[in-house]
Amino acid sequence: MAMRNQETVPKAVVFDMDGLMFNTEDIYFAVGEELLRRRGKTFTRELSDAMMGRPPQASFEIMIQWHDLSDTWESLAAESENLFIERIQGRITPMPGLMELLAALESADIPKAIATSSSRRTLNAVLACFDLEPRFTFTLTAEDVVCGKPHPEIYVKACQRFGLPPSC
Repeated sequence: MAMRNQETVPKAVVFDMDGLMFNTEDIYFAVGEELLRRRGKTFTRELSDAMMGRPPQASFEIMIQWHDLSDTWESLAAESENLFIERIQGRITPMPGLMELLAALESADIPKAIATSSSRRTLNAVLACFDLEPRFTFTLTAEDVVCGKPHPEIYVKACQRFGLPPSC
């Protein structure tokens, strides 16, 4: 029987939502297509890649510059959020192994959190599809930080909420 080395057991786990917990890329792509279709523009894979993983302001400012749109980033973000939430029911599925991983962490009493560039409303809508929010100690979203990803602020805040140094 192998002994577990306490040094290798995580003290906490912080998940990203998009692309890690859920494959939302196709839904976000459809949302981008609809946003720009309404404006007579085309949403390309190149534009999607340029926007991916960034906080809302930075992401939509890229879209605005790309297509010289007159919209504000805030209005695009609000419209996009509504389109996304309309489209997730029945279309979003957990990534393979997510539920098993959550169960394994829970059986090992390892606390979990989510740190996402998405809005709180979007996060809550996604988690509600699977009643997952109660399984996390806390969640952090774009509204909880000043500097969005890839800046480490959201992960530093997660460590602070867990009472752990960021180096662990």
